[in-house]
Amino acid sequence: MRRNVQPKRVSGREAIRAIPQRARLLFPPSCGVTVSLLDALYEERGRFEDLRLFTGLIFVEHPVWQHLGGNIKLSTWHIAAAVQKSVDEGKADWFPIRMSQVASLFAQDGPLAVDAVLVQVSPPDEQGYVSLGAHV
Repeated sequence: MRRNVQPKRVSGREAIRAIPQRARLLFPPSCGVTVSLLDALYEERGRFEDLRLFTGLIFVEHPVWQHLGGNIKLSTWHIAAAVQKSVDEGKADWFPIRMSQVASLFAQDGPLAVDAVLVQVSPPDEQGYVSLGAHV
């Protein structure tokens, strides 16, 4: 890390506000879901025109799932209890893929290229490196 340069840190809400009104976002599944970013997304949900969320297995019950189908759409490769009702009602999509296909599907040159991946990182170490966790 360069000396005298502080790493840029923003709140969850600031991160969500940096996302365009029309965007494709990837949330890491299961224990990789960042609840603080879901909270910020929920708070900012009204400013999006067409927000497409992609994720896999979701364990988190969250109020944002109640607002799917309008300006926020969810596509998942694993139907979990938290979003089962939304999928059943046609407010969220399910598409069958293998876990080995996830990286190439959402890559910059992939068929479902995303604008951002919402991950939570560890605090930087003394050299400025961070851990992206188990799902990245």
